[in-house]
Amino acid sequence: MDERCAADEQFRDLGGIADNAADAPPDTLTLDEARRRDGILRHVVRAVRDELQPEGALTAILAALGLALTATGGLVLRHGAGGPLRVAASWGAKPPAAALAALRAGLERDSDLALAHGSAQLAAQTVIYRAETKGALLLWRCGAPEPFSAVERTLLGEVADHLGVVLAQIEARERIDHLARTDHLTGLANRAAFFDEFARRLSRFDRNRPAAALLYVDVANLKRVNALRGPDAGDAALSALSGLLRDHTRPGDLIARFGGGEFVLWIERIDAAGARARAAAMAAAAARLAPFAGSAEPSFGVSVGVAPFDPTRNETVMQLVLRAAADAARTKEQGGESWPASLPA
Repeated sequence: MDERCAADEQFRDLGGIADNAADAPPDTLTLDEARRRDGILRHVVRAVRDELQPEGALTAILAALGLALTATGGLVLRHGAGGPLRVAASWGAKPPAAALAALRAGLERDSDLALAHGSAQLAAQTVIYRAETKGALLLWRCGAPEPFSAVERTLLGEVADHLGVVLAQIEARERIDHLARTDHLTGLANRAAFFDEFARRLSRFDRNRPAAALLYVDVANLKRVNALRGPDAGDAALSALSGLLRDHTRPGDLIARFGGGEFVLWIERIDAAGARARAAAMAAAAARLAPFAGSAEPSFGVSVGVAPFDPTRNETVMQLVLRAAADAARTKEQGGESWPASLPA
């Protein structure tokens, strides 16, 4: 027996809610009907409790509810970081695209929705947790003449309440992951996040077209400036420098604060000459950071080193970083592509 059939067998007794209860409110259900309803909710609670990953709980809950209500498919949608609704879990057959679009549009006006679109019957409930909208729960029946009943929609709302907890857990985990991978001062990726993301990008990088480079940006004498002008001056300069680096990169480039006054940038689709030109432009633009150093001596400065990617070297990530750092040191010694950050007294 396949997974779908096994699930059908498990929940076949729960599917009689709509058939027997019609549009009766929950407090008028018969004992058998109430038991079926409670069976679904017990399964939902178990999924929330037992699934190690909240995404797994979403899928288990959606499948159990869909089978119990004889639906042909369903979705759990969630809000991104201030963005539109996106799919968090799916189950069953896809509905007609126009029907799904109509349902999603309806959710913008109503938190409890049922509609017919062609041969499809659809129902949706907004998912709310602690008075904050987290997403939506959608079910549909394709080729079904009967709409979702009031009892079914009530159950949909009760399950949506449990989903609110799960979606809140996903949000909390994502916030923790973001904090763990982000430098708190600059908002850039931190050292650990850089290594992880660089390894991921390198695994899919087309080594037959190795046009890429790693840039290393070093702020010299940062501790000295901090000692003379206070740590706020250094922090302000580093924050401004992170903005400068963003201004000189593309949306897909990887930028990270590597530690202290060290930054690294991984730029694809750029040759060695282009990387050198980018480094020179960054060093020149760093002149706008002058006010942060004041008249402190020795001044801090910005040096940029370049390590063109060479797949024949078989370098580790750290070896590539060290090669770029050595180039920055040579650049500083030769007086090129570096900006002394102090103002005249």
